[in-house]
Amino acid sequence: TERLKKGMMQELLSKGIGHKEFKDTKIGRIPKEWEVVRLSDISLGFIGGGTPSTLNPNYWNGDIAWMTSAHINGRVITNGQKYITKKGLENSATNIIPKDNLLVATRVGIGKTAINKIDIAISQDLTGVIIDKNKSIPDFLYWYITNNKRKLKYLAQGSTIKGILKKELGRLKIPLPPLPEQKKIAEILSTVDKKLELERERKKKLERIKRGLMNDLLTGKRRVKVDAIH
Repeated sequence: TERLKKGMMQELLSKGIGHKEFKDTKIGRIPKEWEVVRLSDISLGFIGGGTPSTLNPNYWNGDIAWMTSAHINGRVITNGQKYITKKGLENSATNIIPKDNLLVATRVGIGKTAINKIDIAISQDLTGVIIDKNKSIPDFLYWYITNNKRKLKYLAQGSTIKGILKKELGRLKIPLPPLPEQKKIAEILSTVDKKLELERERKKKLERIKRGLMNDLLTGKRRVKVDAIH
């Protein structure tokens, strides 16, 4: 269940796998071998985005994938929400985020996070976090940020549209395991996530069958056979 996943996330992201010794830090007790870093310490840069003018048809329906935070609906992004042209890219504040990095919603939908599996241009709702792969992996950071959305909401500034500045995002503190353990933790959580997804799909399918059957019975398309009782 979803609750079980949340519990596992909490446990793995703060206690790790099989540790006996722990230390106290500003962000709580963590395994002795881990270190507390800022997101900026393990990133090569933070890239903002923008939206080409929707009034100019020459900027849209090209072959460059583009997205807003509304397109984040799960762990990975494999296609564009819309597509823009080279002209659209050049004449707006949008930027292309190279694949296998993190996309974090820093305005609308603060805290929503995904890993882009394709090169993709982003809107002003998103910040692309270019990860230093020698220090961390996108999957581990995805799980950590997903589990700590409230910390990001707390960083949000501004009155009308609350937003997080790039430097604020960079200050997010992260308990960082060595790379091999990051990979193991991410693998475990991704496996649990896939199983939950299959379970959700199965429930949806059963619900659809049940609704269809009820509809057939109620409209008389299908009759209930009742054996005659002698």
